[in-house]
Amino acid sequence: MGETVFRLGYTVIPMKFRLLFFAILALEVSAAPVGSPSSSRVQVMSYNIKGLPEAVVGTEYKSRRYSVIGKLLAERGADVVLLQEGFSSNTRKLIEASGFPHVARGPSESTFYGVSSGLYILSRYSILAEDRMTFGSSNCQRWDCLSNKGAQFARISIPELPLPLEVFNTHLQAGRDNPPARSRQVALLVGFYKKNHVAGNPVIFGGDFNIRPLLDRATYDEFVLGTGLGSSGKYCLDHGCARLADAGWAGVWEHTIDHQFYSLDGAVEITPVQVARSLGDPVDGLRLSDHPTYEVIFELKVPRSSARQH
Repeated sequence: MGETVFRLGYTVIPMKFRLLFFAILALEVSAAPVGSPSSSRVQVMSYNIKGLPEAVVGTEYKSRRYSVIGKLLAERGADVVLLQEGFSSNTRKLIEASGFPHVARGPSESTFYGVSSGLYILSRYSILAEDRMTFGSSNCQRWDCLSNKGAQFARISIPELPLPLEVFNTHLQAGRDNPPARSRQVALLVGFYKKNHVAGNPVIFGGDFNIRPLLDRATYDEFVLGTGLGSSGKYCLDHGCARLADAGWAGVWEHTIDHQFYSLDGAVEITPVQVARSLGDPVDGLRLSDHPTYEVIFELKVPRSSARQH
């Protein structure tokens, strides 16, 4: 029995090649990236730099450390950096040395003493929108009332993401005795978050919370339940992606006061893949800060079919 053929113009195509053509076409269509997930990684660093005037911090912290910190931030390869206690004018040297092209500043000087919030967000990517808030003089205690503490927000355009990344940075009331002012500040933080968060957008909320979950679980839970965010430190302790144990105040979750939280739902799935702390030791005999950095690498997964909505 002869082989069945089809004629296309002047070309005769044997049946077996025609079937092979359609089989390949079907495989290509099924493998097309329309609904398959894509992912990108974003490295976020939170760092309290103890940027107080030298008259306050003493000779232990030299002014030349600011440029050194800036260069080290650039070397760490972070995409976004959250700074706290950037009160000193020398913070400008740090930012310049870091080379980050996009900078958002938190609440500026408005207290009687002319001290700002000390908050900055540095980004490799474009900042699309900003907002900021202060806790106010009625929601602070003791020395913290000398500064204009609060929180800041930046909406950042991340390549390959269909939606912008929402980044929050804060510094809460200090004190080991769980002062009532801190709980009031958390309530304000939750309100600030709800004001700026767009449902579905991915979120990272970091900073120096001055909350040790092991010692002040009520205030910690108030923030977590109010925002619906998860702790990157707890996640990595549970899933083996923490680069160190949760021991001492420089740990990654229950013992530390520095945290990074992330959204648990939305159009972009966020998963911490590594939590680490660095820059805790002197560099060339120069002490950098009394905090180590808190660094998290997040994997963000999105369907390729999602249209960019920046």
